[in-house]
This record gives sequence, structure tokens and C-alpha cells, in this order.
Amino acid sequence: MAAWKIAPALAAGDCVVIKPSSTTSLSILEMAKLMDQVLPPGVVNVVTGRGSTTGNYMLEHEGFSKLAFTGSTEVGYDIADAAAKKLIPATLELGGKSANIYFSDCPWDKAIEGVQMGILFNQGQVCCAGSRVFVHEDIYDKFLAECVEAFNKVKVGLPWEKDTVMGAQVNEGQLNKILDYVEIGKKEGAKVACGGVRITDNGLDKGAFMKPTILADVTNDMRVAQ
Repeated sequence: MAAWKIAPALAAGDCVVIKPSSTTSLSILEMAKLMDQVLPPGVVNVVTGRGSTTGNYMLEHEGFSKLAFTGSTEVGYDIADAAAKKLIPATLELGGKSANIYFSDCPWDKAIEGVQMGILFNQGQVCCAGSRVFVHEDIYDKFLAECVEAFNKVKVGLPWEKDTVMGAQVNEGQLNKILDYVEIGKKEGAKVACGGVRITDNGLDKGAFMKPTILADVTNDMRVAQ
């Protein structure tokens, strides 16, 4: 994701200051070590810290001529406001509830695989994750049953194990947020078709591992759909 922002700027002859999420800084710091071997000093600069401190300082700094941000809609408002006050452009890639729509003539195997990849890729921690699925009523029951079967076969485990398909959530807070939304969905009338619980067996009790989850019979007015 950092490369998406860095590469075009470098191609245009610009310098970059990038601040990673405070929970995922190590990967960008390692990438910076690699870039340091081929780029002149000061071309790509990594600044770490919390968004409320380091991030706000960057928004107030007069040295930027373009802002780019990937993250929550709430923070996106602050980025847009800062760019507007400086009359500089901003690119915002914010959170959403991306919908996948399946009709009765869909290519079946690809459709089931698409539901899996759409929400389980990178443990669902993707801004374009397919977190909503609309299925035509003629195929709904069969489609749901096969999705549940596919989700239950997904191997959740440690990333260095060859048969692992899905790893851990980024931290305990994110896992608890997911579990809270499962409970919210149940209270609103959704049915947990599979998953919905934390995984603690097979040595995963010390990590933030979530069982692949499908909430069925969800309506658009439910909080989990919004």
C-alpha cells in the first residue's frame, strides 16, 4: 500500500514523507532500509508515531504540496480539511462497506471463491474488503450453504505454516471490535451461519485469531450492514 503512494511520487520527481499506522510501522521501516540503498538521502522519509501527534503535525506543516491518506472516514475528514485550508490536492482512500452482488447466472465456483477472497484476504483488513454480499433469492440458500462450507475449510494459523490461509488480526483491539459487531448483529436479528468466535486452540490462544465468519439474513437497516 505504501508503494502505491511512493512510486507515482518518485516517478514524477517528487520527494515523499510517509507516516505508517502506529500498529504497522515495521514493514515500512524495513522497506525504507531497502530504498536507502538506491535513493539519495531525503527522497523518501518515514516518520513514525500516533496519528493524533505525528499525523497532526504533518497536517499543519507548510512543506507539503499534496496529501494522500488510506484509513478511516473520520480521519479522512481531517485530511480533507487540512488540504482545503492549504489549497492543495488530497487523495483519500477511506473505509467502506463494499458490496458483492451475485445473480443466478453467476459462474458458481468463481463466485464462492470470490466471496472468500473478498473478505478473508489479508484477514479482511483491506479498505475494499467485500464485507457485504447480495445474493439473488433463487440461489440464496444453496449459495449460503456452500459459502459456509468453504469458510469452514479455511485454515487459520501462524503465517509461517505452509497450509495457513488466514492469519491473525492486527491486534487485540481489532479482534474485540469484530467480536462486538458479531454480537451487535445477533441482537439485531442476524444469524451466525459460521464462525463468530475467537480461535484459541492449536497454540493460537496468545494471538488475535478470528474464525472466518458469515452473518446471514442481514437487512440494510442493521448496523453491521452499514
